[in-house]
Amino acid sequence: MMTRADFARLNDEKLARGETPFVNPRNAASGGLRQLDSRLTRERRLRFFGYTFGAIEGPAVPEDQGARLAWLREMGVPVAAHAEECPDIEAVIQAIARVQAQRPDLPFDIDGVVIKVADGALRERLGDTARGPRWAIAYKFPAEQAMTRMHAITWQVGRTGLVVPVAELDPIYVGGVTISRATLHNPSELRRKDVRVGDTVIVQRAGDVIPEVVGPVLERRPEGTEPVPVPTECPVCGTPLLYGEGDILLRCSNKRACPAQLLAGIIHFVSRGAMDIAGLGEKQIQFFLDKGWISDIPSLYELGRHREAMVNEPGLGQQSVDNILAAIEESKTRPLSRVIIGLGIRFVGEKTSIDLATAFGNLDALAVADEARLQAVPDIGERTAAEIVTWFADDENQTLLERLKAHVNPTLADLEPLGDQFAGQTVVFTGKLETMTREEAEAYVRRHGGTPAGSVSKKTNLVVYGPGAGSKLAKAEQLGVPLMTEAEFCEQYRPLESP
Repeated sequence: MMTRADFARLNDEKLARGETPFVNPRNAASGGLRQLDSRLTRERRLRFFGYTFGAIEGPAVPEDQGARLAWLREMGVPVAAHAEECPDIEAVIQAIARVQAQRPDLPFDIDGVVIKVADGALRERLGDTARGPRWAIAYKFPAEQAMTRMHAITWQVGRTGLVVPVAELDPIYVGGVTISRATLHNPSELRRKDVRVGDTVIVQRAGDVIPEVVGPVLERRPEGTEPVPVPTECPVCGTPLLYGEGDILLRCSNKRACPAQLLAGIIHFVSRGAMDIAGLGEKQIQFFLDKGWISDIPSLYELGRHREAMVNEPGLGQQSVDNILAAIEESKTRPLSRVIIGLGIRFVGEKTSIDLATAFGNLDALAVADEARLQAVPDIGERTAAEIVTWFADDENQTLLERLKAHVNPTLADLEPLGDQFAGQTVVFTGKLETMTREEAEAYVRRHGGTPAGSVSKKTNLVVYGPGAGSKLAKAEQLGVPLMTEAEFCEQYRPLESP
């Protein structure tokens, strides 16, 4: 956490050195935590409030939330002064209103409050889900709002063909950032809000993150404005647009030839979470498309044919070109799960791609799987199975896949068993891991016969924790689940030394 006073002082110091100031305390604080040089982190003057604790050896510690906070205070740990225990929901509502009223005068920024069940035994009965505890919920305050003029509406085409109206705004400072564009979500929302070009509109950051238009200020509406027409053709390629999913979402069906979808699809394919081809960003890919050097995903692997022209292009040069071509070459043997992610199938993310790679072993087997076979894979439901079948049944996708297979030889290296020390066991990682990523840790467990999980239960066999571990660690202690620090895990199993 960074106080407003410390933020102002930090920016004054940056300006005095001729540096660009930070936009808001949140960005300054999060950036400070990522610094490799601890001296730079210290300059940010970061603070924290304790709200619970992880593993503690020695004296018995309280289970109820109020008693925990009192214990933390006694131990000299800073605790938020506004925390209070409420006897019923009416008291909770009143407490929220009090904090919200005090929000402008607090020495730091907040976006809401957290409401928790105080009783430790009741928390245990409520348990957790994969996404968090059932005994705690965040209540977000209404987003900070501001008014500005909307001078245009553009229609943006995404990777899956979704066409979204976007408000073009006179720049306005809201919630710590300057906003010049904001989403209107879909045609149905556009009609419901009835915002028009030239309107003064109310803008906010949804969840204090995503800029959105709340609605028009009707008393300021200029004369002669008209409702914004919804396009019937793709604004990029001219293909007739289709409604789907309850006549709310508008899509361009030109999956392969629409330049916007093509660009977004290639960006997704080369991204770190998919094929991880370094050196290929949006501007670079668009430049290669404009030059005709690439035309789709498979053509990336034929880019070497244009090496001479690339080297002679201003701003590229031999070293840069060779680095790009080497990164493309290296990607040819990425794990099968990464290739599956790169295909861009709706609802198929990292975990699902690993499950599919494990279940089918190659692209050919996956391509012919029916919905029943797909739904037999753990955690794959009807909707995801239908999307996978639809993707592979598409003639153009089949052609793309055959061309891609001519260049890419995906491996199962990330899935091949290396041992059985975790056979039949469920392992949970929690907190910040410092010597390996969470993906590396979970892959190690998976390749040694175990199942990595996102939540702790009575069936959990081991919890490995790092700094910042919270409710998962606390629950593991309550359930008597065996615990290991990350250092102990690495010392015993040496995951970073595995082939």
